[in-house]
Amino acid sequence: MAQGSFSFEIQTPEELLATLKEDFAELQANPKSSRYAIHCAFLGWHLHEWVWGKKFKSDWAARKRAFTPVPREKDEFVAAVRNECSDLEIMQGVAEGSKHLGTTAAVAGTVDDLHNAMPGRAMFGQMMLGSAGVLGVQMSDGKVVGFLPAVQRVVAYWEKIVSA
Repeated sequence: MAQGSFSFEIQTPEELLATLKEDFAELQANPKSSRYAIHCAFLGWHLHEWVWGKKFKSDWAARKRAFTPVPREKDEFVAAVRNECSDLEIMQGVAEGSKHLGTTAAVAGTVDDLHNAMPGRAMFGQMMLGSAGVLGVQMSDGKVVGFLPAVQRVVAYWEKIVSA
């Protein structure tokens, strides 16, 4: 494939991260929006391609500043970022699942009405009956994770890595 520009004015990992932050702000304002959730998953997961290709692939010193041990190849880099930020598994699962209708990530599916408290365990003032809940992701091991906090951790992780 010819080298070229395929992302309009977005040309750097920093610019793609800024786009993720904009979509995350929209998701925070609309916490049950599948559209913003999927956008965040796509960008949160695919940032690894940009960060490797535009920042670390040809800059050993940058890799050395950011990682111990230093990844030599892209697959080692992907393993390192997934190890450091386990929420990337969630982003991969939602991104691949939304695009390909299946995923290799340890994600069983999404939950579009994950309540903030378990029935019978909510204390007064914690949650109103009939609450709309929030988006969640069910992992292959049965654990259910809130999607919004996962995106927040992914954004913070990429901020750290992109600025390394």
